Amino acid sequence: TDPPSVAEPIADGPAGDGELLEISVESLIRNPYQPRKGFDAEAMQELVDSIAQHGVLSPLLVRPDGGSRYQLIAGERRWKAAREAGLEFVPCQVRIYTDQQVYETAMEENLKREDLNPLEQAQAFRRYLEEFGSTIDQLASRLSMSRSAVSNLLRLLDLSDPVQQALCAGKITAGHARALVTLVEADQLHLCKQIVDGGLTVRATEAAAKAIRDGQPSVVPVPDPDVTTEETSPTGRPPELSNHLVELQDHLRRQYGTRVEIRLSSAQSGQIVIPFSDGDEFQRVVRAMERRAA
Repeated sequence: TDPPSVAEPIADGPAGDGELLEISVESLIRNPYQPRKGFDAEAMQELVDSIAQHGVLSPLLVRPDGGSRYQLIAGERRWKAAREAGLEFVPCQVRIYTDQQVYETAMEENLKREDLNPLEQAQAFRRYLEEFGSTIDQLASRLSMSRSAVSNLLRLLDLSDPVQQALCAGKITAGHARALVTLVEADQLHLCKQIVDGGLTVRATEAAAKAIRDGQPSVVPVPDPDVTTEETSPTGRPPELSNHLVELQDHLRRQYGTRVEIRLSSAQSGQIVIPFSDGDEFQRVVRAMERRAA
């Protein structure tokens, strides 16, 4: 028989909470509470290729949206990839969720997979607090995070726009950003430029920010051009990155959601450096690497 136009139950019985359905990709609509702003193009293409070959293996989570449409709760990447792969129907599990439950589930799914950059997390947290009248303590408990971790992320929204852009692009880490947010905008911009141009560590950035707050000049150490190290060429200056390497560096930053540097010591040798500010950030980067290797 011809497939139904909207949805076909996988199991017998009326659709309800927990029911599995095959739903038309055209009958699904995006989750308005989705905190994720964009998707990595390379990873997305890999998912499209996988779905084209194997189909959607894990059901999307949806809720009824009135009439014959369903709103996504979790699984937007799989939905987009399925459409691009040419699938007409995708497996879905129907849940009867409130708006608040939808938002919480979307945040949990993205945090669990490390899909959000720090700024996207902060924006999602603020919207949740404002929209549902929750407290920071309640949100932290719901997401199994510490109160300080949630508060530190929310403070990133006080950064100036150029610094926020540098954070999203992976040019600075969340550790750098936490140090910068203690400064007024002009000092944020000045020190952010020093981080990007001079490769400051988080600890050096914290020291420089403290010096600025204390009214002392911020001194950033500059390598002696007469000293040759394994990270510099014999002239004391590292070779400039080619356009290809600059693009690769930016790709790695987006891939791992943190600062990544390609440092050349000669035309044929160098290092790929991924700095981290604490154990949590280190574990997040390691998990991102493991996912890419899987």
